[in-house]
Parts: sequence; C-alpha cells; structure tokens
Amino acid sequence: MKKIFDIRHWIFDIGRCGVCSIGVFILLLQYNAGYAQNDYDTTDNKSNIQYSKSNIIKGAADKKQYMIGDPIKYDFSVPLNNKTLNFSSDFQFSDTLQLINSTTDTADNKINYHYVFAGFIEGTIKLPEFQFYEADKTTPLYNVVSPAVDITMPVIDTTTIEVKPLKGLMKIPFTLKEILPFSLGGLVLAGIIIAIIYFIRHKDRRPKILQPKPEIVIPEDEEALSNLTRLKQARLLETGQEKQHYIALSEILWQYIYRRYDVNAFEMTTGQIMENLDSKDISYDNKNKLNNIFTTSDLVKFAKYIPDTRTNLSLLQDSEDFIKDTKRIVTEDGNKTASEENNTTFEENNTALDKNETSSEEKEVTNE
Repeated sequence: MKKIFDIRHWIFDIGRCGVCSIGVFILLLQYNAGYAQNDYDTTDNKSNIQYSKSNIIKGAADKKQYMIGDPIKYDFSVPLNNKTLNFSSDFQFSDTLQLINSTTDTADNKINYHYVFAGFIEGTIKLPEFQFYEADKTTPLYNVVSPAVDITMPVIDTTTIEVKPLKGLMKIPFTLKEILPFSLGGLVLAGIIIAIIYFIRHKDRRPKILQPKPEIVIPEDEEALSNLTRLKQARLLETGQEKQHYIALSEILWQYIYRRYDVNAFEMTTGQIMENLDSKDISYDNKNKLNNIFTTSDLVKFAKYIPDTRTNLSLLQDSEDFIKDTKRIVTEDGNKTASEENNTTFEENNTALDKNETSSEEKEVTNE
C-alpha cells in the first residue's frame, strides 16, 4: 500500500510540474510579445490600421542616447520595385524634434533613406514613422516603424573644474590708428560748420553785381533815316547854313556805310570810299547816287559851292533812296540777308555810265 501511495504521489508531482512548465512557457510568450509591442508598435493609433508583420520595415538610429542638439542619424531602406510609391509621415517640426537634413540613394535593389534630426528638449522622443502606398491605394504597402531615443542634458563635472576669481576690466590705451579717423572727422565737421556760419553772416555783405541792361540796337537803316528826318527838320538850308547841312548829311551816310558794309568812311576820302564799295553788292545806280552826294558835299565844304534848292532836295531824296535800297532784309527766321536792290543788266549799266559821264562833263562846263 505504501508503494502504491508513493507511485500516485510521484505521478501527481509529475503532472503538477508539467502544468507549471506549461504556465511558465505561456508567460514567456506573452512577455516576448509585450516587449516587441513596446519597441515597435505595429498598430497605427491614428488610423487604427493593423500592419502586416511581413510589410513592417524597422528604422534604425545610430545610437540610443543623445545630448540636446546632437545630430540623430536615422536610416531605413525600402525594397526597390517597378511600382510607383508615395509616402507619408507623422513628423512635424517642433521644439522637441527638428529635421536637419535628408538624402536618398539606391543600393542592393533598395532605396535607402537617410535623415538627420536634432532634439532640443530632454526626455524620450519617438522618431517619425513612414507609410508607403502604391498609387491610387489607401492601404500601406510598407510601414516604417521607428525606435525611441533618449535626449539628455550635458553633464558638467564641476568638481574637477577650477573656479578662478573674477578679474576687473582691463584698460586698453587708445592708439593713434584708432584716434586718427575720429580726429579727421571732427576737423571736417568743424570746417563745414564754420563755412556755413561764415556764409550766413556774409551772405548779405557781398557786393551785388548789377547786370547791364541789354542794349537796344537800332538797325542801321532806321538810324540813318531817323537822322535824315531830323536834318530836314533843322532847316539849315533855309538859314544859309549849307556847309553845316552837307557836313551832317555826309556823317549820316558815313555812319550808315560803316555799320552796313564795315567800311570806315570817317577816315577815307570820297574816292577811297567808292573804291571800297566796288566789291559790295550795290547796284550801279545807287553807287552813282552816293558818289554824286559825296562829290557835291565836298564842293560845298571845301570849295564854298552853293547848290540850288532843286539840287539840295534831290540829294536828300537820293540819300533816302540809297539807304532804303541797300538796307538789310530780315527773313522769317530772324536772319539778316543782303539787300534786295534793283540791279540792272550789263547794257543798262553801260548806258547809265555814258549818261553819268555826259552829266559830269556838263556840270564841269557849268562850274567853269
């Protein structure tokens, strides 16, 4: 009976150990499943999509722990195929995590993605996850899950650092190179201020330069005709002042010739005047009139010749005609041209010359 009891007891112990072993095995399986869930969660909390383990791609960081501001290198690879893939990510720029750089390359029939992040807040940070979709499909083809990394503050061991006492402010003397620009600038500014003050004080003391009034130039023909009118109004011939009359008449014509033809008739004899006028654009008839006027004037002034009233009036009229015939013609644009004279032909000049010679001979006979 004792042996039977021992066998039963032994069988009971074996069964109890087996049950315990099965329970431990189940607990180990659950523990491993929970650990994997904590490291790489295959459930999208936002979309509640259950990922297929065959399409899960694990991203990898270059290390587990970083200091604030250190570059976090994060890489993963996606199989390369002929399908057009689009991807999305839950990454958002924030003070916690910022993207520094990203590059891609291909190798071993895979697309390799390289990201560089930086964390700026102490704590545990989950790196971004990515989902790759085929074109026009909403179910992810690949799901990239990422690990969590720790961001820590840099630790400074103050026990090994020698704290030195604070020093006072150092007094650095100014050099000439530093002072020179300010000195030159001050001198220039002072010169400008002095010049402005001097100009303001002496502005009204400067002598005012009066601009001469523009001289009104009377045309030579108007001047000569005006003088002839005054000569007629003087009535010198009626009072027996023939000499003064012909002196004034000669000076009026000399002044006109000087201004009109630039011939200084005041310093010339009658012959010299006529010789200088030969090259000017004057008709033969007008030259003959002018020569007759000067010849008669010379006789009155130097030979005490007294012309009759008809000759006096005729010479005054000839003087007026000469001036009018030889005056300058002003065009519409204001330019002055040569006078428009009644030029005669070659035969008419010869005829006039013959008549003049005949008249001169008759006058000489009369004077004798």
